[in-house]
Amino acid sequence: MSDIIWRAAAYVAVILLGYGMKRAGAFGPDDYKVLSKVLFNVTIPAAILSNVGSVRLDPALLLLIPMGLGANLALLAAGLLLSRGRSRPTRALYGVNMPGYNVGAFMLPLAQSFLGPLAMAGTCIFDVGNAIMCTGGTYAVVSAVLDKESGFSLRSLAKSLSRSGPFLAYLVFLALVFLGVSIPAPVQSLIGVAAPANGFLAMLMIGTAMDIRFDRRYLLKALVVLGVRYALSGAFALLCFFATPFPLEVRQAVALCMFAPLSALAPVYTEQCGGDPRLAGFVNTLSIPIGMAVIVTLVMAMGV
Repeated sequence: MSDIIWRAAAYVAVILLGYGMKRAGAFGPDDYKVLSKVLFNVTIPAAILSNVGSVRLDPALLLLIPMGLGANLALLAAGLLLSRGRSRPTRALYGVNMPGYNVGAFMLPLAQSFLGPLAMAGTCIFDVGNAIMCTGGTYAVVSAVLDKESGFSLRSLAKSLSRSGPFLAYLVFLALVFLGVSIPAPVQSLIGVAAPANGFLAMLMIGTAMDIRFDRRYLLKALVVLGVRYALSGAFALLCFFATPFPLEVRQAVALCMFAPLSALAPVYTEQCGGDPRLAGFVNTLSIPIGMAVIVTLVMAMGV
């Protein structure tokens, strides 16, 4: 138990380190974008591929892909229904910020630290479905609903996915594991250098991206978005943990994924849909300590 608390405290400390360095001027307002490029194109793919050879997957685990996709679609539908008849900025906020789990930059490092290889693999497979929505699917649906003349574009969604390092790494990971193909030793050595840095870099990037500015005008809307999001995600987590046939480690990992913070791309897509990016950023920032607190509490309760 104490080991879990100390590891969680270490992650929180790195987040605070990143935020403190930003406040001290060591990082500029947009420097987190450089860290995110290294994270999403190097360390996250390395962390994903580091599990090749450590697990043998049952093909039934592929059902986690539609589960990740379905959870997002349910939250997206809830956001659009709750904001029906309201202003465009509100609809953009609800539609874009209720779905989407930051699995790659947040949950993956925690799974890497707290859970076993099978749980890590389950997290990766779940995130394939989640990533489809986070990297453009949610934006495509919301923009199509708000601008009825512009339809859903599969081409733009495919283009976004083809540029996503984690998504491509997931596909390679699944192909190698199910085909039983090993990664060549030189590549394994490179992965072995990059993968351990993923947890530290992810938390540092989150800290440098945080913008803690309390604004009463934002608080009510933020609480509504996060309240509905966590209520539904909690129901999904219970359903996954108690009503699916997967191994315990996988059920634990997917249940924890349901409480990951919002996607880092949500404020960008909110602005592109005509919403307020500062409000979306506030919601995003608020979801980080909430997600960390809930996940660590659940990890201790599960006795991982």
